[in-house]
Amino acid sequence: MHTPSGTAYGFECITHCGATAQNNAWNESWEAFFRDQRLGDLVARIGEPRITALWEDMCAGAVPLLLRDFSPPPRPAILHGDLWSGNVAASGAQPVVYDPASYYGHGEADLGITHMFGGFTPAFYDAYHAKHPRSAPHYDQRMQLYELYHHLNHALMFGGGYVGGAVRIMRGLVEWAEGVETRSSPK
Repeated sequence: MHTPSGTAYGFECITHCGATAQNNAWNESWEAFFRDQRLGDLVARIGEPRITALWEDMCAGAVPLLLRDFSPPPRPAILHGDLWSGNVAASGAQPVVYDPASYYGHGEADLGITHMFGGFTPAFYDAYHAKHPRSAPHYDQRMQLYELYHHLNHALMFGGGYVGGAVRIMRGLVEWAEGVETRSSPK
């Protein structure tokens, strides 16, 4: 997993993240794939006015800042798609992952959900980034964007507090992007 091996983003069939069917139509652009086929698809399916309004603001600022022009550039790699601690175990010294929602995507997208339910150990992230260097700029905010997918998915499946969690992340990213744009505007 996570070793670039694909030629486009998506997968040859529909996969599911929980009960949610994922739009895996092939796309040559990571920005378009994650924006439209992951986040935008869930926003449309949820149909909650606050989320829809924040999504429009995000598409005008945070999304292009985070999914365009970063290094190392994303290259299609097979992802687990639902890599949280409940889908990881060990058999002796061998790690085991199960219940995948696989697709070809940016490897760091798998790290988003690892922060959602308590996260993994610092040693996990250190080992991961020793093999796959952190993307820059804006790594921490990109992790929030990747985590947002799972908050939106949980909001679609379960509603309740997950809607609030998605709104909180979205507001934070909108405010962050406004600050970046203000700092980079010519005076």
